[in-house]
Amino acid sequence: MSDGITIYATGDTSTTDQMAELAERNIDYAFFCCDGKYNMDIPEASACAALVHAKHSIPYHMAPGKLFDAQRAEQFEGPGKLVIPAGEEIVLEK
Repeated sequence: MSDGITIYATGDTSTTDQMAELAERNIDYAFFCCDGKYNMDIPEASACAALVHAKHSIPYHMAPGKLFDAQRAEQFEGPGKLVIPAGEEIVLEK
């Protein structure tokens, strides 16, 4: 947490039991790695986003070797879906 803003980043993982518990923490921004190579794919990342239920769900690392892929980003679903194209920045707000 920084300045009252909570962030969760999945990193290279798959679904974990703890993800459902994270919903109780009222996370502001959750980042879901979803290339499907060494971690979850788009459907699993979308299911995890539903479990975590952050205010903003952000897909990243969407294809092997690519941090951003617009077509795959559109397939991701999650509460407060927020797509951030490569090179763009956002200001984190509560």
